[in-house]
Amino acid sequence: MLVFVIPLKSSQVAKDWDFVCQLFERCLKSVCNQTSDKFRVIVVCHEKPNISFSHPYITYIEVDYPLPNQQLKDLNLEQEVDWRGAETFSKDIDKGRKLLTGLAYAEKFSPSHVMVVDADDCVSKNLAKFVEENANCNGWYIKSGYLYHESRQFLQVKFKDFNQTCGSSVIIKYELYPLMFSKYQYLHRTTILNNEIPLEPLPFRGGIYSVGNGENIFQTIERQNKRFKKFGILLRIANIFRYRRLTKSICSEFGFNIID
Repeated sequence: MLVFVIPLKSSQVAKDWDFVCQLFERCLKSVCNQTSDKFRVIVVCHEKPNISFSHPYITYIEVDYPLPNQQLKDLNLEQEVDWRGAETFSKDIDKGRKLLTGLAYAEKFSPSHVMVVDADDCVSKNLAKFVEENANCNGWYIKSGYLYHESRQFLQVKFKDFNQTCGSSVIIKYELYPLMFSKYQYLHRTTILNNEIPLEPLPFRGGIYSVGNGENIFQTIERQNKRFKKFGILLRIANIFRYRRLTKSICSEFGFNIID
């Protein structure tokens, strides 16, 4: 049994709540598109989103935690703000706190593995079946996937290091999930737990990472533009060979659709 845990930001901190709900609904449809029924979905949120999609395997947990900036004071973490700044760090803490709530609740379903999915990303429909067939493995990290800039007709292939940029990139045995956290921060870049438990690379492209949608914690258009300015024409040329058309096959595997 694979349990997906999805943290959803509050409408009070969203730039465009209606758009957040659209992204989240697409994410839910993708997660629930599994080829095996051996999965469950836990959504942790301040308030339920305005969506029409429903599924019997989805559980909502509503929390009343302080909003991100207040959480730093509430948890006495003001002195631990990292290089990304207080706003980003506080949003990261909000996400981590919701994840720990959802992961603890997941015990109810007796899962073999759990996976964190950000509320604007999509995942392969083959994940639950793969976990079912490999239930004894400690876990996997998604090495290869796709990057998608909203409203475009193509994707960019991330051949390696997908887990270094996307938070929806680790499937792990349930009892090991505490090793993915440093206090309230979720360490999705981790590939070796506790310096002794290695995760395996997933043997297929496992996710679509939505970037430049205005609601990401890290991957904003401004950040992407800085990378282009830093690496110049060589990066642009390299990226051309990574583009793929958004085909029916890809949309089917990832339960994906373009949001108008």
